[in-house]
Amino acid sequence: MAKSRGQAAFEYLLIIGGCVLIAAIVIMMVQGSANQTNVVISGGTNSYLNYLQNMSNVSH
Repeated sequence: MAKSRGQAAFEYLLIIGGCVLIAAIVIMMVQGSANQTNVVISGGTNSYLNYLQNMSNVSH
C-alpha cells in the first residue's frame, strides 16, 4: 500500500514538473516574439520618419 502511494506521489510530481517546463518554454517563446515585434515596429517607425524628413528636405 505504501509503495502505491509513493508511486502516485512521484507521478504527480512528474506531471507538475512537466507542466512547469512547458509553461517556461511558452513564456520564452512569447517574450521572443514580443521582442521581434518591437524590433520590426521600431524599424518601420524609423523608416517612416526618415521618409518624412526626406520629403520635407526636398520641398525646401
